[in-house]
Amino acid sequence: MRLEQMRTLGSVLAVCAALTASFVPASSQAWQQYIRFDRITPADGLPEEYVMSMAQDSFGYIWFATGAGLARYDGHDFRVYRGDPNDPGALSSSTVISVYVDREGTVWAGTDAGLNRFDRATETFEHFRHDPDDPNSLGGNVVKEIFEDSRGNLWIGHWF
Repeated sequence: MRLEQMRTLGSVLAVCAALTASFVPASSQAWQQYIRFDRITPADGLPEEYVMSMAQDSFGYIWFATGAGLARYDGHDFRVYRGDPNDPGALSSSTVISVYVDREGTVWAGTDAGLNRFDRATETFEHFRHDPDDPNSLGGNVVKEIFEDSRGNLWIGHWF
């Protein structure tokens, strides 16, 4: 490249850099007026402040997995589901690590005591746990991840 071409290219790059620098802050500030963060806290009904996972279902509910239960939020109020060893329809544990809504709208909750499928009609949970004598059971009870593939198969990530 000749010296003249290098000077021209350098001038063009300097102008581009100056224009970019002048537009970036303005556009960032313009977007800031449209971004708003609302906080939902235990004072609003969330079981605890630490949320491990979230999902939204087709009814518009937002589900929050927390260490103190699974919370369903309708935009105004919470309904909290917790584990109860004396209730076979309760969550298998209140320590909910993950929540997932599958393509059919079924809510799944992963806890430190297995996988739970929510039955909307009865508002109860069916439990799936690891059974060392059953090779078709979960590989472990601490369910960290729930994922659905393009064929509709659920994949469960767990700790042993």
